[in-house]
Amino acid sequence: MKIRHKFTSFMLIFALSLTALFYLIGLWNQNKYSREDTRTHIQNVKATFYSLEDGDAKKLLTALEVIVQDPGLKAAYLEKNREKLYRYSQKLFRNLKDGSGITHFYFILPDGNVFLRMHDKKLYGDLLKRSSFETAKTTQKPAWGIELGKTAFALRAVIPYFKDGQLIGYVELGEEIDHFLKMLKGESNNELVITADKDYLNRDDWKSLKQASGVRDNWDDLKKHVFLGSTDKGEIASKCFVENNIERVEMGEDIISKIRHQDGTYLCGGFQLHDKIGRHVGAVLMAMDLTDHIVFAKSVRNHILLAAIILFFASVSVGILISRSVTEPIIRLS
Repeated sequence: MKIRHKFTSFMLIFALSLTALFYLIGLWNQNKYSREDTRTHIQNVKATFYSLEDGDAKKLLTALEVIVQDPGLKAAYLEKNREKLYRYSQKLFRNLKDGSGITHFYFILPDGNVFLRMHDKKLYGDLLKRSSFETAKTTQKPAWGIELGKTAFALRAVIPYFKDGQLIGYVELGEEIDHFLKMLKGESNNELVITADKDYLNRDDWKSLKQASGVRDNWDDLKKHVFLGSTDKGEIASKCFVENNIERVEMGEDIISKIRHQDGTYLCGGFQLHDKIGRHVGAVLMAMDLTDHIVFAKSVRNHILLAAIILFFASVSVGILISRSVTEPIIRLS
């Protein structure tokens, strides 16, 4: 009887260990696949972001191709009458702004000095040194890219301006990219924010812009970064879009932490933003709604637990049968 008892105890311990191992492996696989799914989602959002950039760049370049073919516009520019050029181009700029969201429209002299800003005609004569313009100037071909200006990220496209084969200047169009956030959010419960490093921004220009726009100056909300656009201004932003999380994204982390908000659970993550010359200048952070995913995960865990319990009782039953088949001959022999 002692032999049977010992063997039965051994089989129970074996069944319990096997069941625990099965359950832990199931949980490990679930957590692994959950993390991989989340990382894949972040990468998909990043890919969509740059797809939006490519699509809008093509839109800007198409508009530029039409603009530089307008003979009346070219004649007004060659007269070097700034006011006349402004009046001639005003309706065009309004249509571009209302129809395509284009916020910047420049006429630039061959030496790189701004002749006219349609979006701010009082400001002219400054020398442009932006990388997109320098590329167009060097290659004499269209150039484009996302660049961080004094107050915002903007997608810019520049095209050389010719008359009878001679360079007469450049034309540039641009748009701020904060509308990308709404497109990335779509109908989901996810929240997003674009941040920029303060080192690349001008404090006085930022303050003036906020005052002119009649909105709150958020320069001091963070120590090293500033929000350029956000889909959320509430509790989720205060918990997820914080300095430490931004720095972790800048260090290359894409998944950061989970937060609770009301009845939902959100995962904080994001990706870095680089300008046209490859400098790291900011980041896009996301608070991804995991509520439905967690409900599904709990259901999966319950199924794993049920399967583990079934495995345990099956192992015990088999163990008892094996115990009897093995120990009975031994007992009779004894």
